[in-house]
Amino acid sequence: MEESTTDGSTPKQDGGTAMEQHDEMIVQPQLWTIDQVGKALHLGRTKIYELIWKENLPVQKFGRAVRVSPVELQRWLEERTRQLLFVLIRFVFPDSNLFKDGLCISLRR
Repeated sequence: MEESTTDGSTPKQDGGTAMEQHDEMIVQPQLWTIDQVGKALHLGRTKIYELIWKENLPVQKFGRAVRVSPVELQRWLEERTRQLLFVLIRFVFPDSNLFKDGLCISLRR
């Protein structure tokens, strides 16, 4: 029968202890499935496909399999937010000099 200490480690003959590892390494996929994208955005599969077709959500295709890079998804979301903000500012301030003075140039990219 093997001895153990109060912290769950096993004493070694040289006086040290060896901790038992119960943690598993979690590997994040480099590409997400449509279901994973939907889960991340709290949207259904149909809406994700609509974003792909109508709003150019970037995808990688492997035959019939469609995958999305989480990095590209984040970039796409940031660009989409920037564009929507630009449209909103133009709507709220249609006659403003903000755009002529270069204040909103960084939003256009």
